[in-house]
Amino acid sequence: MRGSLDLRSAWTLARLIRDQHVEVVHCQKGRARSLALLAGLVTTIPVMILNRGVSFPVDRWTRLGYTTPRVAAIVAVCESIKRGLVASGVPAAKIDVIYSGTDLARFHPGVDGRRIRAELGLAPDHALVTQVGIRSWRGNDDVLEAMARVCHAAPHARLLFVGAPPPRIPTLRDRAFRRGIADAVWVLGHREDIPEILAASDLVVDASYAGLGLTGSLREALAVETPVIGTDIEGHPELIVEGETGLLVPPRNPDALAQAILRVLENPTRAKAMARAGRKRVEAQFSMAQKVQRTEALYRRLLTRARIGVTSALRAPRPPAAVPAALLAGAGAGRRAGPAGVGRGGVHRLAREARDGRDLPQARRDHAPDHPARALGRVPAQGRGPLRAVLPDASVGERVIARIPPRAVRPHPVHAARVLRLAPLRGADDPGGHRRQPAGAPSPRRCW
Repeated sequence: MRGSLDLRSAWTLARLIRDQHVEVVHCQKGRARSLALLAGLVTTIPVMILNRGVSFPVDRWTRLGYTTPRVAAIVAVCESIKRGLVASGVPAAKIDVIYSGTDLARFHPGVDGRRIRAELGLAPDHALVTQVGIRSWRGNDDVLEAMARVCHAAPHARLLFVGAPPPRIPTLRDRAFRRGIADAVWVLGHREDIPEILAASDLVVDASYAGLGLTGSLREALAVETPVIGTDIEGHPELIVEGETGLLVPPRNPDALAQAILRVLENPTRAKAMARAGRKRVEAQFSMAQKVQRTEALYRRLLTRARIGVTSALRAPRPPAAVPAALLAGAGAGRRAGPAGVGRGGVHRLAREARDGRDLPQARRDHAPDHPARALGRVPAQGRGPLRAVLPDASVGERVIARIPPRAVRPHPVHAARVLRLAPLRGADDPGGHRRQPAGAPSPRRCW
């Protein structure tokens, strides 16, 4: 992906969705959201879900993506982000809150952090305060300012920054030098051993003042039973219960942060008790298993709703007089016939895919040669006349039609009901298995 408006990537994504018959597209980041929305212009995506994990203001383009009917749902990583989306004009009913998940098999109290402490040259009496993530809005300068005050009261305190881009490493060291705590500050770049780093720490802090949703390092620190301090904004209060699972401080307030750090360092027993309670809270609400379970439930609900919408449209009675004349004529020359018309190419594709039974399990196709999916026919020559459906059983046939890839019909799959007529072959009026056709009506042609 070369950018959020990379048309080539969007076309490739659309082709992948179409060829693989993808039913759910879940976009995690802004670039993925833009590409999926572009792909949705050239192929039908039955269920599109967007993720929202930051609390920055919603601009006009982002709001358009969240409110378009082509997006079935939005997943917010915390309740505070949902409130922000609703305030910006996104319908509350469209937003589901699913907390970010923590891999409890990787982050657990048994993680050994002694190697990290040895790497940093820490003595047993040193108290290590860690912040993971280097961004302008993460409050790194506030942490440095707070630690300058902590070190005067607790000379054994040390500070560790993790995840600094290479250009930021000398900058942070220089800022620590100007505050007189250069010997007490370490700055590390990208690391893969985050569980060990958190386990080696006596305290993990996050001083973010903008943009955050639910800081992952705080969840992971509690999972290894390391005490935490976070700013009292956005999703932090949903994870940190003040005085029970950690401490909360006002944003952009180094004095309050310094006092909270000293409280933790001066009472390690109380701090460890809060960390254990935090571990239980992560297990109950912020584990990866909880996230997967809630996400799968959302997928099933949205897919069921999408399929019910198609099936309901197919079952709805539609007298011939209510069908636009252009549709009954077949909309030749491949042009759209009115707002819900289907071009000749779309009609042919719809019948061809139904005859092939493309979306049916292989065993059902092999062992049921007279399956309704093979009975969908016949395509009028030159695109004239209505598409007829000859089905052994109408109730079964409706479910089969609902499985036809919706990309064959534009602009929405429910419009297939306007060109498909169900004509059961078996019924009480015809024990022999064929419904008698009205006088003068063309005989339906079987396609299997």
